[in-house]
Amino acid sequence: MPGCRLRPKMPLGALVECLWYWEGAPGPHLKERLLPQAQAAMILNLREEPIAIYEDNGAARSFGTSVLSGARSNCFTIDCNQQERVVGVQFAPGGAFPFFRMPMSELEDASFDMRDLWGEEAGWVRERVLAAPTPRAMLEVLARCLEERLGMAVCDASSKAGAGMFSRTVPGTFASLHPAVLYIAGELGICDGPGRVHRVTEKIGMSQRRVAQLFHEQVGVSPKTFHRVRRFQHTLTRLRGVRKVNWAALALECGYYDQAHLSHDFRQIAGMTPSAYLAAASEHLNHVPLRD
Repeated sequence: MPGCRLRPKMPLGALVECLWYWEGAPGPHLKERLLPQAQAAMILNLREEPIAIYEDNGAARSFGTSVLSGARSNCFTIDCNQQERVVGVQFAPGGAFPFFRMPMSELEDASFDMRDLWGEEAGWVRERVLAAPTPRAMLEVLARCLEERLGMAVCDASSKAGAGMFSRTVPGTFASLHPAVLYIAGELGICDGPGRVHRVTEKIGMSQRRVAQLFHEQVGVSPKTFHRVRRFQHTLTRLRGVRKVNWAALALECGYYDQAHLSHDFRQIAGMTPSAYLAAASEHLNHVPLRD
């Protein structure tokens, strides 16, 4: 079995989109470009080797066997030889915030060694996952680790801030995400044309500045950046399996002003033109094989 996925049950499912496992020999290409989703993700390498990440500016960094990638609006590159046996957590928008005792804005567009964020607990989580007998069991163990971490975060924050901090919670969860953040994240996933960000944020009973600050702290990117990346992701979805594209029509369908706007945004986010992506695209929407 090369891979499997697990969608956590509530309340964890409100914060984590999925847990996944992948195992397989590297393909014909040595590296892959990972495209941004404006959502944090955690990767655990089950091999005894560090994780290397190549940023879009060409800088390379080596981490331990577990890494957190904050919410991003830029792409980065991974070494396929280090992806032979890995598990991961794809957080929902803002979903990583309750698990880390810091603003997610401090993790924007960057990756971090989990030992620097969770200390020794990062190693314990990986060891518990490795001890599970099957890939499915590994994901179930990882889900339990996240549930335990979430419970600890709630207890710690409650003791420091009092009950008032948790008076605004996701219904049915322990999370401290602000309802406005959840509402905005859901609404900005809709791509119905320019001006969406202003139309959504002006409905919130706070100043535009306070809304942007709160969203940035809990999601990790600004509302404008989040919508821009979600619009890009919507475009990728529409390109799946397509070989001939009416770019002007696609631009309007995905909420851009015109084809030039789509092309400009696409190049800035993906580091390549839409046509180049289409030529290189694989079955994995956000993984682009690099043949050079």
